[in-house]
Parts: sequence; structure tokens; C-alpha cells
Amino acid sequence: MKARTTATIPLDIIESVIEVIATDEDTRSLEAVSQTCHTLLPLCRKHIFSTIRLSHKSDHSRHFNDLLSTNPDIARYVKHLEYGLNNPSDDHQQGLDVLQKHSDLRSVHLWSQERADWSAFPASIRSSLLSLIQLPTITHLRIRSFMNFPATALLNCHNLIDLQMELLEITSAEVKHISIRDKIPTPISLNAEGDSCSALEALLQTAGPEPGPIVDFSLLQSASFDVEIRGDILIVQEVIKTTTQLQSLFIFSECITTYIMIWKA
Repeated sequence: MKARTTATIPLDIIESVIEVIATDEDTRSLEAVSQTCHTLLPLCRKHIFSTIRLSHKSDHSRHFNDLLSTNPDIARYVKHLEYGLNNPSDDHQQGLDVLQKHSDLRSVHLWSQERADWSAFPASIRSSLLSLIQLPTITHLRIRSFMNFPATALLNCHNLIDLQMELLEITSAEVKHISIRDKIPTPISLNAEGDSCSALEALLQTAGPEPGPIVDFSLLQSASFDVEIRGDILIVQEVIKTTTQLQSLFIFSECITTYIMIWKA
């Protein structure tokens, strides 16, 4: 009787198969593959945990928080975080702290469902989330549906490339000291939707001993705005005036004709 031979599939081919499964967002198949052998576990985990969506109303969120608490090494696979604040709660405090210490996040999306008051959430949660968006690895940031979001929170987002704001009210605050102003954020892409132009105004100018912008828009290459009232048009104008490399501009507004007349003046 001939001995049975087992063909060995090269690891690079297996990795390519895993990439295809990940492209199809087939998480269940990725989880099944990850359990076949220890070697494939990290290859699958980098896709399974690449994007994490957390919400106070989700059982999945609580399970992930528990998982991070017992296995913090998983945090290093998380590249994109979507975090929904629905209730003033600190249920995810430990998980957020683990992400801050061990992850290399690339993007963060903070949102609430009903334009919640940022200041109403526990100070510990606010502090953890602000620390996450200020990680040096963060290049993409989206903030949606908040009131009283602090302008100074963006001051230390030094490597920000893409900034998206929607239904956002930013609270202006006096900046007591900006030690190195050339390190403020200089995004190349900006999207301001749903009554967020007033938030731009708060980012353009701050009070204090060193007045100046919280965010430097001079390097913008792409910009998109929702314009609802005449005051919004003037704010958009001020942003555009600071740009030196703008290549793409989109403005959505019922008063777009008014805008063109002002811009040509």
C-alpha cells in the first residue's frame, strides 16, 4: 500500500485566498480559517478586526470590549474605529484605554444619533476618545452629530489628512499656548455637511495670546461644503481664501447662484 502524501500549499497562496475572502467581507469564513492552525490566526485577525464598530446599544460592542480586556494584543489589528455615543455611559472605558495603548489606528468616526451634547458624556470617555483621535497614526477623522465639541480637540491631530464634519457644532475656546504652530493639522481633504460651516469658523480663528487657526486649510486639495445660509457662504469663502493647492471644490446649496456672485466679486 502506497503511503498517503499530503500536498503543502505555499503560505503566500493561502494569504492570497484570505485576502479574497476579506474583500468579500465574509467574516464567518475568516473566523473559520483562523481556527485551522496557529499560523493563519494573525493573517485572519488583521482583517477580522481591521474595522470595529462600537455602540452603547450593541451586544457586539460589549463582547468586543470584554475581548480586548482579556486579550489586548488584538488591539494592534484595529485600523478603523467607528464609535457611536448614544447614552452618557462609560461601559467601554477599559476597551478604549486598551486601543489607545496598543493600536495603530488610521481612522476614527465619532457619531451620535440625535446631535448629542458632547459635554454630557462622562469625562473619562471624552478624554479617552480625544486621546484616540490625537494618536500620531490618525490620518482620517469623521465627527458627526454633536453639540459643544471642543475646537481644541483637533489641535493635536498633527497627521490628519482627511477631515469630515456633519451636523457638528464646535465650541470655540481660548487657546492659552500653542508651542509649535507649524504642527497644527494640515488636511488635504475636507468635507463639511449638514450645518457644519459654523464649526469651520471656530477652527479658523482662536482667541488667546497666540491667535490663529486650530486647523491650517492652506494645503487643501479637495473640499466639499453644504451651504444653507448667507453666513455659511462667507465662512466657505474664508476657508477657500487660505488654500494654495485646491484642485477640487464641491458646494451643495440652494443658494449656489448667490455664492458664485460673491466669489466673483
